[in-house]
Amino acid sequence: MYSRFSNLKLSYKLTVVVILTIVLSIALYGTYFDHYLKKSFYENTKKRMQYATEKIYFDLIELQGELYKNINYLQEDESFLASINFINSYGDKNNYNTSLIDEEKKVLLNHLLNTAKLSVLDAIILYDKDMQLLAYIQRELDGTYTLHAISYDADAKPLRLFASETNNKYESLPYQEDSNIPFQHNQFYSTSQDAVLLFDTQQGDLRLTLHHDIYDEALGKKIAHVEIMHRLNALYFEELSRDLDMKIALSADKSFQNYSLGVFGSSTLRDIKLNEEDEAYVAALAIHTSAQQDSDSLRYITFTLDKYNLDLSLRENRFELILFLLLLLLIIPGVLVSVFKRWLAQPLDQVMTQIDKIELGDYSNSKPLQTDDELGMISRNINDLAQNLKQREKQLNTSRKKLEHLSSHDTLTHLPNRRLFISRVDEAIKRAQRHNKKAAVIFIDLDNFKQVNDSLGHDIGDELLISIAKRLSHQLRDTDTVARIGGDEFNLLIEDIQNYEDVEAICMKLMDEFHTPFECNDHQIHTTISMGIALFPEDGKDSTTLIKNADLAMYQAKDSGRNQFRFYSQELSSFIEKRLEMISALKSAIASGDEFSLQYQPKINSKTERICAIEALVRWNSRSLGFVMPGDFISLAEDTHLIIEIGKWILKQACQDFIKLQKHSPLLETISINVSSVQLNYSDMVQTLQNTIQETQIDPHHIELEITESYIATNEIHAIETLEKFRAMGVKLAIDDFGTGYSSMSYLQKLPVTRLKIDKSFIDNLPDSHESVAIAKAIIILAKTFDLFITAEGVETKEQVIFLQEQECDEIQGYYYSKPLVFEDLCAFIKETTE
Repeated sequence: MYSRFSNLKLSYKLTVVVILTIVLSIALYGTYFDHYLKKSFYENTKKRMQYATEKIYFDLIELQGELYKNINYLQEDESFLASINFINSYGDKNNYNTSLIDEEKKVLLNHLLNTAKLSVLDAIILYDKDMQLLAYIQRELDGTYTLHAISYDADAKPLRLFASETNNKYESLPYQEDSNIPFQHNQFYSTSQDAVLLFDTQQGDLRLTLHHDIYDEALGKKIAHVEIMHRLNALYFEELSRDLDMKIALSADKSFQNYSLGVFGSSTLRDIKLNEEDEAYVAALAIHTSAQQDSDSLRYITFTLDKYNLDLSLRENRFELILFLLLLLLIIPGVLVSVFKRWLAQPLDQVMTQIDKIELGDYSNSKPLQTDDELGMISRNINDLAQNLKQREKQLNTSRKKLEHLSSHDTLTHLPNRRLFISRVDEAIKRAQRHNKKAAVIFIDLDNFKQVNDSLGHDIGDELLISIAKRLSHQLRDTDTVARIGGDEFNLLIEDIQNYEDVEAICMKLMDEFHTPFECNDHQIHTTISMGIALFPEDGKDSTTLIKNADLAMYQAKDSGRNQFRFYSQELSSFIEKRLEMISALKSAIASGDEFSLQYQPKINSKTERICAIEALVRWNSRSLGFVMPGDFISLAEDTHLIIEIGKWILKQACQDFIKLQKHSPLLETISINVSSVQLNYSDMVQTLQNTIQETQIDPHHIELEITESYIATNEIHAIETLEKFRAMGVKLAIDDFGTGYSSMSYLQKLPVTRLKIDKSFIDNLPDSHESVAIAKAIIILAKTFDLFITAEGVETKEQVIFLQEQECDEIQGYYYSKPLVFEDLCAFIKETTE
C-alpha cells in the first residue's frame, strides 16, 4: 500500500493528504461531539444520583424522628414505667415468681405491641436495668407481630415465652440466643442518655435502630434500655427506583467498595463517585450495619442508570458525520488535483532537476524558476548551495586528513599512539615473515616520573615527555617507530635486525642518551629509563603478545633496580606469575589479619650491656605460600602500596606489645618501628600515628620510627615537614642503614632526627678492615657532632662489640646478643638478662 502511494505524482499525493486532513478533522470534531454528549449525560446522571442520595438521607432523617416520638411515648407512659419498676424490684431470677412476674411481662409486651402498631415498627427490644434481655416483639414477613418474654425456671435458667399477635396464648420454650438480639446488651455509647443511630440488615432489608435508656424521673435513675427498629425493605427501593427512573438497591457485595466515595452521611451528600461501565453508570454509598462500624459491617446502596439514551444519540451523530464525509469525497479530489498540478508539481520538477545535477557532482549554475514565491527562492538558493558545497568539499577533505592524524597520534608528543603502533607492528611482522628477518618491540617506562610531576608540576612533566619523545626519535632510524602508549610509557618498533646484539646496542645507546639531563623551563631534570624487549618470532607471533611480553620484561628491569633493560624469557613469565600469586596472597593476608606476626630484636646498651630497646620486625606465614622471607615480600608490598595497610597493623601491634613488655621491664626506653617511604609519601602517616597513640595509650616518647635515606633525598622539603610533625608529637626518629644511600652533611644538619644506625655492611669486617674501621669511626664522630645517638646493627662477634664500646657507640644490635624473638621468648630474655 505504501509503495503504491509513494509512486503517485506529487499532485495526487497532496490531494490525498488534504482529503485525509479534512476527514481527520471531521473525525476529530465527531469525537469531540461524542465526548460532549457523554460528558453532558455523565453530569446529568451525576445530578440525578446526587438527588437520589439526598432523598434516601432525608427519608432516614424523617424516619429517625418518628422513632424518637415512639421513644418519648414509652418514656411518658406511667403504666409502662410502673411495670418495669415492678419487674426490676421482684424479678430476681434466683427467686423467680413465675405467675406474678411473667404476667407483668405480658402486660409490658402489650404496651410494646401497641406502640409498634402505632408507627408500623419492625421491632422493639426491652432490656432491664442490668442490660439483660426482658422482652421484645418482632414484625414477621406476613406483617403480623410475635411477642417474646424472658422467664426463668427453678434453676434460674432462662426460658422464652412466645406468642403471636393473632394467638395470645403463650408457649414456654428453652431460650436460644439470637445473634441480632443478644441476652446481655453491650453498651457502646458514651452516656446512659445518648441516642445512637445504627444500621442493620435482616433478610436483605435495611433497618434503622434507635437505642435509648429509659429513666424514672421520680427515682432519678435508669430502669431499662429500649431498642426500636424500622426497616426499609425492597418495596421501598423499588418505589424509589420508579420515581427517579433508575435502579436503586441494597447490596452486601464488597466489590461496590470501589464505587463508593465514602461512608453514608451528610458529608457524602455534597458529592458522589460516579463510575462508568459498558452499559450503565454506577454509583454506591457505603453504610455501617453494626455498632462496631468496621469493614465487615459495610453494606452498599447502589444506583444504576442505563446508557441506552446516550448510545442512541451517539449513533445518530456518527451517521450524520459519515454522510457528510461521503459527499466531500465525491467533490474535492478532482478540484485539488488540478490546482496542485499547475502551481506545485511542475515547478517542483524543475527544482528537482537542479538537485539532480548537484547529486551527480555537477556544481555549475542552472536556470532558476522565474517566480517570486518560495519555490522560486528555493531554486535560486540551490545554485548558491552548489557553490558552497564545492567549497565545503575541499574543507572536508582537509579536516578528514587532520582527524585521521589525531586519531592515530598522541596529542602531546605527536608520536604515533597505541592504535597506530599496533598497526605498524602487524605490518612489520608480515614483512619479517616474508623476508625471514627479526623485529623487536621495546617497552620503555620512565623511572620516578611521578616524583617529577609531584615536585615540579604537571606542566614540567609534559615538557619532559616532549623532550624525551624528541630524543628517542633522533636516535632511531626512519624505518623504526617510536610511540607514546600513555603516561610515561613509550614503545619502540625496531625492524631488520639480525640478532640480540643489534637490540642490545640500540638499548645501550638509548641509556647513554639519558645520562644528559633534560632542560625544561629552567629546570635540569635527570631521569633514567627501564626497558623490556620482546623479539619476533621467538617471543610472540602477533602484536598483542609481543607488546605484553615486552611489558613483562620491563617490569623485571624495574624490579632489578631500574635504569636497565631485560629481554623477555619464559622464566620471566613464570616470575610474573609468582609475583601475581604473591600479590594475591598478600591481599588475602591483609584481609584475614592473622597471617602476619612480629618478632623483636633486643638493642643492648653498650655501657651496661643490658637491654634498653627493641626493634619490631614483621614475619609472614602465608596459608597458601607458607613462610615467606621478609626480603621476598617487603619490596613487593612497597611496589603495590600494600605496605600501607601492613604498616598500620605493625604500628598498632608493636605499640600494644611494648605496653605489655614494660610490665616485665620498666627500663625499656623505646620500640623501633620501620616505616617505608611508600607509607610516608602515599598515606597520611601523621594521622595514622596519632590514631595508634590514641587507641593504644602509649607514651609517644617510647616510639622510634626508622626512616631510610632514600625517602629523605627524594623530596627533602616534604620530608623535613613530615619529620618535624613526628617530633612535635614526641616521637623519636632514626635514619636506618646510614651511609649506604644518599648521606649528606647538609640534610643531616636540617633533619629533626635523634639517632643514626650504622648499616651491617660496615660492621661485618670490623675490626680487621681499615676501610670499615674508618667509616664506622666517621659515622660515630658525625653522630656525636650533631648530638645524635648511634646504633650499630648486625653485630655478631665479641671483637666487634669491644671495638664499638671503645668508640662509645650507644647501642649494639645483632646476633651476638640475640636473634629476633617472638613475644614470649623476648619476655624470657628480658627476665634472664635483668636478674
